[in-house]
Parts: sequence; C-alpha cells; structure tokens
Amino acid sequence: MKGTFLLLILGLIGMQPGAARAAESVVLFDVTDTSNLRRYTRNACEIGVVEFNGSKVLEVRYGHNTDWPNIFFRQKIFAFSDWSAYNVLAITVTNPTEDMVIVNIRVDDASDHLRQGGYSLGPGKTVKLYMDMSLTQNKIPGMRGQPPGLALDKEEGAWTDDNQAPIDASNISAFQVFMAKPSISHRIYIHRIELLKFPLSEQGKVAAFVDRFGQYNGASWPGKLNDEPEFEQRLKSEAADLENNPPPPDRDGYGGWKEGPKLEPSGHFRVEKHNGKWCFVDPDGYLFWSSGVDCVGASEATTVAGREAYFTWLPSKKKDTADPERPRDPLLAFYGQGTYDFFAANLFRKYGRSYRKLYFEISAKRLLSWGFNTVGNWSDINALRKLLVPYTASASSGMAAQFKVDNRDFPDVFHPGFAEGVGKSLKGLARFKDDPWFLGVFIDNEFTWYPNGKLAAIVLEQGSGCYTKTEAAAYLERKFGSIDKLNDSWHTRLESWDNLAGQPLRLNEQQQNAARRDLVEFEGMMASQYFGKCREMMDKYLPGILYFGSRFSSFSREVVEPAKKYCDAVCFNIYAELPTDNEGDELAKEMDFPILVGEFHFGALDRGMFHTGLRAARDQNERARKLENYIRAAVTHPNFVGTHWFQFVDESLTGRWFDGENYNIGFLTVTDDPYPEMRSGARSINKELYKLRSAK
Repeated sequence: MKGTFLLLILGLIGMQPGAARAAESVVLFDVTDTSNLRRYTRNACEIGVVEFNGSKVLEVRYGHNTDWPNIFFRQKIFAFSDWSAYNVLAITVTNPTEDMVIVNIRVDDASDHLRQGGYSLGPGKTVKLYMDMSLTQNKIPGMRGQPPGLALDKEEGAWTDDNQAPIDASNISAFQVFMAKPSISHRIYIHRIELLKFPLSEQGKVAAFVDRFGQYNGASWPGKLNDEPEFEQRLKSEAADLENNPPPPDRDGYGGWKEGPKLEPSGHFRVEKHNGKWCFVDPDGYLFWSSGVDCVGASEATTVAGREAYFTWLPSKKKDTADPERPRDPLLAFYGQGTYDFFAANLFRKYGRSYRKLYFEISAKRLLSWGFNTVGNWSDINALRKLLVPYTASASSGMAAQFKVDNRDFPDVFHPGFAEGVGKSLKGLARFKDDPWFLGVFIDNEFTWYPNGKLAAIVLEQGSGCYTKTEAAAYLERKFGSIDKLNDSWHTRLESWDNLAGQPLRLNEQQQNAARRDLVEFEGMMASQYFGKCREMMDKYLPGILYFGSRFSSFSREVVEPAKKYCDAVCFNIYAELPTDNEGDELAKEMDFPILVGEFHFGALDRGMFHTGLRAARDQNERARKLENYIRAAVTHPNFVGTHWFQFVDESLTGRWFDGENYNIGFLTVTDDPYPEMRSGARSINKELYKLRSAK
C-alpha cells in the first residue's frame, strides 16, 4: 500500500484532480550534446553523457563538501533569452539512486531577480519537473506540494515547490539545477530541457481531493481515518500504549539524568560545562539534555476562501457556534480570515467540547512517553506550562524599527528605541520568570545574517532614516579619516561623508569585493549591538532565564562570535542529514560554546501528504531512522545541549494559511494519530540519551 501511494505521488497522472492538456514546446538546447559539456558551469559537481534505458542522458554527480553544488546554464548556451511566450520551464530528470533526493531549479533574469523551487524525487523515479514562469495559476495556489494527477501533459510531471517570486521572463540570463546543503553525494540524470506553453487551468473543474477530515481522498494508506467512530477506538488504543510506555526510568521530574552526578541545585535551569561536555543543569541539579518538539499546539489552519472546490466537505458559513462540525474556539472558526482548521475540528470530534484541555493533557503524556523532555519554540505555553514539561518561549524585536533585507524585515539595531522594542516583547513573558519549568527564550528567528559583507552592503543601500546606515557611515569615517581614502580603497566616487550617510549607496560586485573586509567587520559590530541589547533586555525583564539567540539559519564567524558572548547557548536551525553537517558545530567546537538545534525534520510521501519538507525520506521507517541518527550525532557531540524537532503535527494538506507549506513533518497526522514508526524511533533514541551522553 505504501509503495502504491509513493508511485502516485511521484508523478503518475490520470487521477481525480486534473485532466491532461496539450502544450506547445521548444527544446532550449540538447543537454546530451557532448560538444556543450565544456560550456556548462559546474560548482562541486562532475558531469558526463551516459546511456540510460537506450537513450543518452546527462549524468550530474553532486558533491557534498559545499552548500550549493550546481550545474549552471548561462544564456549563451540556450537558444534564446526571451521566454515570455511560454509559461513553464520543464526539465526531465531521473533519480537513479536508492535515496530520496530533492532536485532544485533556479532561474535568474538579467535584473538580478530569481525564482527557485524543488521537488522530492523518489529512488528510481523519472519525472518532468515544471517551474511556473508566469504565475498564471497553472497549479493550485497556496500549496507548496501539489496533489498527484495535476501533470499538464501526457507524460509524468510534477510542479516544483517554487517561491513564486516575480521574474522578467522576457530577459532570462541563466538557470541551474542544484542541491541544497547536501549531507551526502547525489546523482541525477537530465534527459531534456524545454519550454512549454500550456492553456491556463480552469480551477473550477478540478475535482475535490480533500475529505471531511482534511485527508487526501485519492489513495489509501495504513492509519488513514475512514469514519468518525474510529476516533474512540484509537483514543482507547493510544491510552493503553501510553500506560504501557512510561517515561524512561532514569529521568528526574524535569527530565534530567537522576542516575548521573548531582550538581548544586539552583531552582532554575542553567548551562555548565561538565567533564568536558556542555550541558543544561535542571533546577534540582541534575544534568539535562534537551530533546524537544516545536509547535505543540491545537491549530493547523488552511486557506479555503477561493478554493472551496478542492474540498469534499466544508461546514456552514453561519456564525452558529453550536454547530457540532466546528470547533467552538472562535479563533479557529470557519472563515476566520478565510481559513478552516481541519486539525482543530478533528480534535473537537475526538475529545468533545473540552478538546483543548484533553488534547494538551495527552500531548504532554505523549512527549514524556516518547522520551522527549522539552516543549520547543512556538508552542502553546499557556496551555502546556502547568503540565510538568520544561518549555521554551519566543520573543521578537518586531516592535522596533526595521529595514528590508531581500524583502524580509531586519532590525535597525542602532536605532535608539531598538532595545526597548525587544523589551516590550519580553515583558509579556515576565509572568513566567519564576517558573522553574521555564528553560529559556529565543528572540527572533532566522534573520538573514548574510556572510561576506552582503548584509552590510544592504545596510549602505538604505536612506538617511536608517540608524544602522548612519552608524556604518560613522564607522567608516573613523576608520578611513578622509572620504578620498575610502574612495581609493573601494573604487567609489563619494563626495563627502554626509553624502555617504544621507544617500543610498549600491556597491557593484567589484566594489563589494574591495570593501569586503570593512563590510564584514561592520557586520560583526551589528551582531554585537543586536545580541548585546537583547541580553540587556533579558537581564532586565527575565533575570535568570536562559537566552538562546535568534535561531541561525545563515551566519558567519563574525556574527556567531558576539552571539557566543551574549547567549547562554547559541541556537542554530540545522536542516541536514546530521547536525554536524553544518559549520555551526565546527565554530562551537573551536570557540567552545554550547549549541542548541532549534529546528530539524524529515518527511516522506507514503501517508497521503504531498511534500516531504526540507529533508526527504523514502517512507516513515526511514524518517524514524533519520530522526534517531540525527539525535545520536548531537547527543554524542560535546557541544550540543539539545535538539528540537520541527514540528509536532503535520502541516495542513492544502497548505499553511500564510505561506502554503504542506509538509509531512509531524509526529501526528491531521486526525491526531501518532505515526507509529516515529513514535517508536523517538522512544528508541530518547531512552538512550544519557547513556550516550555520558559515554567516554
């Protein structure tokens, strides 16, 4: 059954959601022409033309010692740069290996705009990957992963999970096929690269593919809920499982290692280095290694407004809160912001009117029974904090002034109101400051701490209203003294320091290279200001509570160094096969600081979901093995003090309401059922945490 669904999801057509439509096509170039090989730009990959099933293909072998290995096709290779007469880039690829691989495509125009996306390709599978070049809604909006059966021609096909960024299709400069931070080497075959022109889809004719429980209705798989009476039987079955599987016996009340050394109790969590290994120490003085799960909550809303045709059932639009088909919580009600929450509705069906209370009680029991000891970020701490599981909380600098870095907000860290902007957010957590179960705080998430001076270069592009830009100008004046010396060094033509401070300055590539050392140094100053002010506000509003930083996804040595100075443990979100497949662990070892993984996950396509998430597995069994291997690598590393899985529940089948993510990344399904393989894997590795941590 699992194999059948995997075949379906990886591109077979002829199912409910869509019908085949003819398309015009033009081949951009013959990718297997050996005379072209020397014209392809390669980064950490090897290429060659080989035979496959009687035809020639381009074999690309990607290395794993760099973040973005790629094969790059510049405009001089393909037939023409004006793609505006077509609406889809199609690349036919095969995964000849035994591993899942996420194949990524990026397209650049001549104005430095780009669109990119990826697709999880199963072992031995061939698929035509479609990237939408026109934003004309050929695929279902609001969903990263698309349902099977939406191929637009008679061949196997699948849409990439693209970022839908604007791009000038009339002036394309390059495109590439790449891997994203691979942990192992990968190999693919490229058969054909072409442009297609499809008729626009008629969305009203797409058959409904979501059932009344929020599940995919086009396939069956183990654990799929078929009818409402099954809730009661599953509830009883899980109650027996939890009764028969108590938390690991070597834990104290906080989840610390009661069979290990006992240090001085302090009544709250702290961080220490013990016998050469960094660790938390729990309020009773026992060593504590944090194994946690993010987003433990009772909501997974999805957008339904404008997409009603995709659902076989939706509740009445009436405001009658007595409707038994709807959760009673008005925040989760149908059409609140045009959304509906199938997960919350299923909790209501399963637990009744007190569903929130009962669900959070069983969630705490689940975490402890599965060997976890921490509620990770973005969880409902108001509901969970009294259930005797250590928890974390999040705060934000969003109340302070900001500027844009690639369309994302970044704090104006030198603004005089920056610190108090952070303080306003932390003040909301101050009521928890004396709670011994409060492990620590994250402030912000995954800022674009670009390395190599790129962030500082963006600061210089700001106007006079940006205080960080003003500080950058003052720093450069202190360093160079005269504007002429700066111009000589950077190859610029600035008239005065006032000119630099008051006007946006866009450095070209040559100037950025010349200025790199100065830009990188200023990025370190920005990081020191940011983390220092956050620490100052933590000490003011939450004295004694641990501070974990801003959850790095991009970083540089110059940014990590001040983070290490001001944070109790430095958080990195590490989406990789192993947490050690990231420069963060090397910096932690070199600089000697504790590191906490804030996010990681693996997903598969064998249980009715359409997207694996950022790291793919073949099936639920492999998901569980990857989970175990990841935690094992962290707990045996002297600098890691914990790992937090993202997230507790699968994202909505039809996409998270605000960005369309619909990943199979939960321990629970939309019907509140644990994945047995993940539950078993968690128990297996978590019961060994302290044995592994204490090994010589």
